[in-house]
Order: sequence, then structure tokens, then C-alpha cells
Amino acid sequence: MFMSLIGKFLNKLFVSAKIFGDEHLRISTEVIYVLETSRSEHRALLSLSLAEQGFVSNHRCVLFADPKFSNELIYRLESLLEKLEFTDSDVKIVPVSIFHGHFPNRELSWWRVLFSERWGPRGWWSRFIILLVSGRQTILQLDQPFSLRQLMADEGAQPANASAAKIVKLLQAHFAQRRLASLGPNLTNRKRLIATIVSRAEIQKQILQHSEKHNISIQQAEKYARQQLNLIATNLSPSFVRLTSGILNWFFRRTYRQVKIEGIDVVRQTAKDYQLVFLPCHRSHMDYVLMSWNLHQQGLVMPHIVAGDNLNAPVLGDGLKLGGAVFMRRSFYDDPLYGALFKGYIKQLHRDGHSLEYFIEGGRSRTGRLLPPKNGMLSMTLEASLQENLKPIALVPVWISYDKLVESRSYSKQLSDNQKSPESLSGLVQSLKMFKGKFGDAVVSYAAPILLDSNFSKFEDLKAKSSYLARLVMERINSVCYVNETALLATVLLAQHRLRLSKTQLIEQVNNLSTILVNMPNAPAGIATGNVAHWIEAAEDRGQLSVSSEDVFLTVEQACEMTFYRNQIHHLTLLVGLYLLVAKRYHKPLAQTVPILIKAVYPYLGRDLFWPWQDAAVDQALAEVRELLVNQQLIIEQDKCLQVRNTALSVALMQTVEPYLLRYYIVFRLLQEFDDLSEENLVDESVRLASLLHAEFGFHSPEYTDSKGIGNFIKAMQEQEVLAVDDDVISACVDASGLMTRSEQILLPHYLVLIEKSINQA
Repeated sequence: MFMSLIGKFLNKLFVSAKIFGDEHLRISTEVIYVLETSRSEHRALLSLSLAEQGFVSNHRCVLFADPKFSNELIYRLESLLEKLEFTDSDVKIVPVSIFHGHFPNRELSWWRVLFSERWGPRGWWSRFIILLVSGRQTILQLDQPFSLRQLMADEGAQPANASAAKIVKLLQAHFAQRRLASLGPNLTNRKRLIATIVSRAEIQKQILQHSEKHNISIQQAEKYARQQLNLIATNLSPSFVRLTSGILNWFFRRTYRQVKIEGIDVVRQTAKDYQLVFLPCHRSHMDYVLMSWNLHQQGLVMPHIVAGDNLNAPVLGDGLKLGGAVFMRRSFYDDPLYGALFKGYIKQLHRDGHSLEYFIEGGRSRTGRLLPPKNGMLSMTLEASLQENLKPIALVPVWISYDKLVESRSYSKQLSDNQKSPESLSGLVQSLKMFKGKFGDAVVSYAAPILLDSNFSKFEDLKAKSSYLARLVMERINSVCYVNETALLATVLLAQHRLRLSKTQLIEQVNNLSTILVNMPNAPAGIATGNVAHWIEAAEDRGQLSVSSEDVFLTVEQACEMTFYRNQIHHLTLLVGLYLLVAKRYHKPLAQTVPILIKAVYPYLGRDLFWPWQDAAVDQALAEVRELLVNQQLIIEQDKCLQVRNTALSVALMQTVEPYLLRYYIVFRLLQEFDDLSEENLVDESVRLASLLHAEFGFHSPEYTDSKGIGNFIKAMQEQEVLAVDDDVISACVDASGLMTRSEQILLPHYLVLIEKSINQA
């Protein structure tokens, strides 16, 4: 009783708990809560949490999996099992884990002696110090309840005491897994880890080859290997995490109106049994900071983050390493030793069970659209999944978006002059000046994890498996898309020829667009809700749009920036826009012919936008789009033909998709006209023609003339074997005449006339 009072006193004085799984505090059937330890302050914290939900705990409903109290738990479970034999009722067992701070632990560190949840001595003084230092960062995790009746059925016919003992072992194993998911494995001594990797046979073989190739001694080659591993390996510091955690709490509260988190519960449950590899889309340097901070806030271990070595600048790189950065060269095919070292290090991280994070697109998207995936790191993860690891691996695709991006202006400049400033500490300091005002909302949305198990054994070839998984990851990132308020405003405003609308018209069109998007066959996982008039005011405060009297408009500079946010939801808007455009422009568009016309360009758009439908699923998706457009009265059926109503929203959606189609048309028209174009010349000519269209008709979209974007499209067509390169000459592998005919039937004639005139003058 005395210890219980002490525990309550300490909790009230020092503890502020974040509760995950709080719905399990409100179970109406008979329930017992099993704590991992018998610490009085943990019992008091659980009792307080139950009391806040209107439940009074007693010694019979709160038990401990601590080995010192396992007999008491066995006796209680035994009596419940015997009771269930004569009733139809059930008992729920809720495992409860409590962590103070849940920071990672270093091997051979003084930190673990004083503050570590895992290693610290269990005396009252140590526990008091832990509460004093980390009590305000307490996590109370209630996991999915076990059904005692189901456990009894799983054990089969055997004595109740034997079943109870097995259930206790199951609970103890559960707590060990949850602890590993929250704290992670020990951080191995860095010097010892480097020595271990260098001593491996495959690395020694590469060191020997390196010494022979460069005509240096083996000792010099081994020194080079250690230097490179020092540049690669993280130096994750628990004390640095503790310091920056509080700073980031303040920073994100000051910078963002809120940070929305979607889908984390499934990830938290998966973390218990799998090593997580997070694969976020990449739109900002803020992404990895936000992810690490968020995962720590959600009671999960911080991941090791694979980043380009361009970030390994003096001072800046050291700080990032302390936060978990693993640096990687952009390319290392010309250095087999470096490649072996990097792969060896990644395999070691997997073997030890560390969470990882890397950006499957490689670099940041400057346009807002998802970039084609790069499979190098994913291939390493797949290779690592075949070795003996602490846990099996699960891939977690992640969508990240912002109402206002820190780099939005610099992206517009980079797309205009194709110049990128190198990362540096001074650049970071200068960028801090930008954080004077609010940046709206930030969103982190987690997709359902992809479990690397026997489902992928059908792919014997690693390259085929990597390509399949990369595509699946990109589709799942899109599947948890969150449409923010800036994306909605940008989509409507950028479709206006004068970039101007009355406030009333803008509000109406944004609301109508929202209705369309949430009913799409690939509807977003979330969409901004609320008063659009307030969104306009907030966007004006952020400098993203301008308001004059009753009108809302974009300056040229604002229009360039806003294309980024519009492009984030192209995978949603372009499908419905394409349907409207075909139905509008094609002569006598029948309900059965419009899908046929769309499917002529679907392979190119689908590949570029990571649409999830294949084969018969394409027809089903298009049928759902038609039904949606009819229901929203954007299309009416008259005399068996589809007639598009010229509403403001239908025009906006069609004008969003047409520049996209023109990019495809330009590439294939150039290939049709010239037989000896190199890939470089094809990109240059495509950019030249797109620039003319951009200037002539004002698409207000700088990424439309981005050489990298057009280059990515050409590479994607090569992967699909639509285009081929032979002796540096690029050509079409398929008959594109049908595509060109369909395009000429759909695209506006004056665009095509300008393209033809420019080609003839070339």
C-alpha cells in the first residue's frame, strides 16, 4: 500500500504519459491487464489511466509478467481457464508496456547505468532518476488483447496449469518483442563494428583486388576501407536524440499548425514482429527530420536513415550522423570495394534488427510528382532478407506532404535555371530565417506494410523482384495520399487562364473538386476539410496566393510555386480529367468507346503516375469514373453519346491533363519525324518544343519544361520496351501511329499546329 502511494506521488510529480491503444482501457468484457514489470509507479500509472476512463483497478485485474511474480500470474490464469471450461464467456488479456524516454542504448556506455530503460539497475534510486530525467516522455502502450478462450483452444487438451505456464511464456516473449520495437537493438560500438565488417572474407577479397588495381599495399587498401566505412557508418547518439527531441517538439509546434499522422497503429503492431524499413516519398529535407521525430513520438525506435553523401558536409554531416544518418555515394559502380563495404554495412544493420529508412525515389522531387523509383537500396534489402536476421523484414511506404514547403521557391528557381546549390551548414543557417511564419499542416501517412515473406518467392530473379516491389511501394504511397488544402487551391487556380477567380467561385470549385476526389476509384486516404475561406486567408498569409477585393489570384512567381502542390495529386486529377477530355473532344463519344480511346494512352500515364489498375481492373476503374462524372452532372448521356457539361470544374480538370498529354505527343512526334535522334537530342528537342508551348499558351508550370522530367519519361518508356536505344540512337519499338492518331483527335489543333511549325523550322 505504501509503495502504491509512493508510485502515485511520483507519477503526479514527474510523469506525463502518452497512451497508445487507449481503446483497450474501455473493454466491457472481463479483462486482466498484464504489466511487463512489477514497478509500483507503473501499476499506479495504469490505475490512474483506468480511473480516467471510469474504471477502478484492483489486484485481481492487474498482474505482472515479471519472473518474480510469474507464479501469481500462472495461478490467476489457471483459475480463469478452469472457469472458462464451464461457461461461454471469454476473458481478454491486455499486455501493457511502459517506457520512460525509450531512447536507444549504446553498448559500453555510462548512459545505460543511469538512465536506460533496458539496462539500468532496478533499485529505487535508479527508478527515481529515470522518472526525473525521462518521466515527461513516458509511453504507455496497450497492445491488442489476447482472447483467453482462443489461447485455450490453441493449446488443445492439456491441464490448466500447463496451459497457463505457456501463456505466461507467450506474454514474456511479447514484452521482449515490444521492447525491441520501442527501444531497438543495442547500438554496437562503432570501432568494433567497422573492424568486424572489414575482417569478413568477402571484404578482404575486395581489399586485395583494390590494392592490385591501384598498385598500393594491402595495408593501405585496408586503411582506405576503414576510412570509407567511417564516412558511411552512423554515429547515433542517445544523448543527442534526447536533446533534439525537446528542441524538435518546440520547433514543430511553432512551425506547423499541426502534424497529422495517419495509419500508424498498423505500423506499431507490425513493429513487434518485423524489422521495419520505411520508404517515404521525398519532397523536402524536412522529411527525414519529421519522420524520425514522429516515430519517436509514436513510441517506435528511430530508424537509421540512408542519405546521399552530399549532406555529409562539415559540421552538418556530423550532426546528421548523431541523429542516425548513414551516408552513401550517389554512384559507386566504379569502386567495387566501396560497394562491398556499403552493402556489408546495410546487411549488418538488417542482421542486428535496426529499423531503416531510405527514399526510394533517390533524390527530392522538385515538381511534386513521385519520381521513378531507384531499386539499388531495395535490392540490398531483398538480399538482406535472405540472411539470418533478428526479425523478418517489412517495408512501410510513407506519404509525406506539406501545406507549404520550405524549399518551394528554390525548387522553382532550380527548374528555371537548372542550378542546384550544394548543401552546407551555412545554407542550413540561412534557411532557418524562413521559419518566421506558420507553414500550415504537415502530414505523414503510413501505408499497410509489405511483408517480405514467401509471397515473393515466385521471383527467382532479384532484379524482377526489386522492380515488382518498387512499383508496389510507389502505388501504396499513392494509396495513402492526403490531399491538403494547398493542393486543392492550386489545382483550381492554375487551371484558370488569367490565374484569377472570385472568392465565391474558388470556394465553390474547391468544394466540388473535393467531392470528386473522395469518390474516385483511387480515392485519397485523407483530404482537408473545413472552411475554404479560412484556407484562402491562411494561404495568403503564407504568401502562396494574393487577394484583391473579391478576387483571389496568383502572381507569376506564386503560380510557379503552386504547381508543386497541384502536381502532388496528379494521380487523382488526371484520370478524371482524361475521361472528360476524351469525351469532350472525340466525335460521337459512346460510353463503350471512351475507355478504348483512353486505354491507348493508359500504359504511359499509368506507368508515370503509378496507377494501380491492370488489365480488366482498368475497365472497372473507368466505369466507376464515368458513373462518378454522371452523378456529379459533369457528364450527361444523350442519344447514347456522352456529353461533357462546360462547368468551371470540368474545364479545370481538362486543362490540368492536356499539358501532360502534350509531353507524350511531342516525344513520339519527334521520333516519328527524325530517325537519328540520340537520347540527349530527344530530351533537348522535347524541352525546346515544350518551352514554346509554355510561352505561347501559358501553362504556368515550370516543371513542364524540366529536362529531368522528360528524361524520366523516356527512360520509363525504355523499361516498358516502348522505346529502345541502339548505338546512341533512340527509336520506337511499337507502332505509335494509333497513339498519334488518337492524340490528334483529342488535343487542341492550335497546339499541334505550333508543334508542327517548330519541327519544320528545326
